[in-house]
Amino acid sequence: MRALLFLVLALLATSAAHAQVYTPRGFSGSIGLLRSGITLDSFDDDGEASESGFGGAITLEYGFNDLISIYLNGDGADVEDATLGHGDLGVRLHLRANPQIFPFAQVGLTGLSVTGDEEGEDIELTGGALSIGAGAKYFFNPRLALNLSLTYATGEFTEVKVGRVTVDDLDLDATTTRFGFGIQYYFTK
Repeated sequence: MRALLFLVLALLATSAAHAQVYTPRGFSGSIGLLRSGITLDSFDDDGEASESGFGGAITLEYGFNDLISIYLNGDGADVEDATLGHGDLGVRLHLRANPQIFPFAQVGLTGLSVTGDEEGEDIELTGGALSIGAGAKYFFNPRLALNLSLTYATGEFTEVKVGRVTVDDLDLDATTTRFGFGIQYYFTK
């Protein structure tokens, strides 16, 4: 944690004092923390089951211009006795609120995974979802930004694997919500 704080402070100190151009163009990568939650429809008529937990995320992004970028995200969070994972491929639409703040809206295709252990057996649920979200980037300098986002995904788990047995015709509706914040570094400026 101290190393990350030192890195952030060192990068902030390297920013020039003259007028700078802030833009989400080019190739960037980010690391961050998130709060992730999932709601599953139950297999019977008892309603829904919800869990949430904390985790981390890594995102790669390429901004074609100030308006449009594509992103690839992977994240995971501990929820109760399992791990909830997402893999996103999507598009972001950026706006400019002021010279350093870029709000954005995003839409993407999401792979869902929940892995855990029940009575000594490995259990894995997998499926897909459509995700939408919004957030903002605050640029400290032309290469470094704080990234805040809220993402909602709705889809279904279509496969369950228990030990060596796999069932492909699962139809379990799921929604997930993620709130994340991270540090985004732009490699091409």
